[in-house]
Amino acid sequence: MRSLCLLVLVGACGSDDPPPRREVRAPPPPIASPVVDRALDELEALRAKLCACHDRACADAVQTELRAWRAPLAEQFAAHPPTPEQDQRGVAITRAITACQARFEPSATP
Repeated sequence: MRSLCLLVLVGACGSDDPPPRREVRAPPPPIASPVVDRALDELEALRAKLCACHDRACADAVQTELRAWRAPLAEQFAAHPPTPEQDQRGVAITRAITACQARFEPSATP
C-alpha cells in the first residue's frame, strides 16, 4: 500500500520539464469593409449637403435625412465592424457635421 502511494505521488509530480510554450499570435488586422466605406461616403455627402445650407429649413431637412440614414446602421455595423481608420474618418465627418449644425442653433445667430 505504501509503495502504491509513493508511486501515485511520484507519478503525479511528473517531469521537471517545463510545459511546452504556446506561441501567442496577434489577431490579424481588421479588413476594411466596403459596407462601412459606402456608409462613410454617404455620411460625407450628407455633411456636404448640410454645410451648403443657408437657412434653418434646409438644415432641418438634411437632419431628417441624417436620422433616416442612421436608422439601419447599427445592424450593418454589427455585421461589418469598422476598422480604426474607418472609425477615425467617421469621427472626423461627425465633427464637421456638428460644426455645420452649430451655425443654425439659436445661440449661433447674432
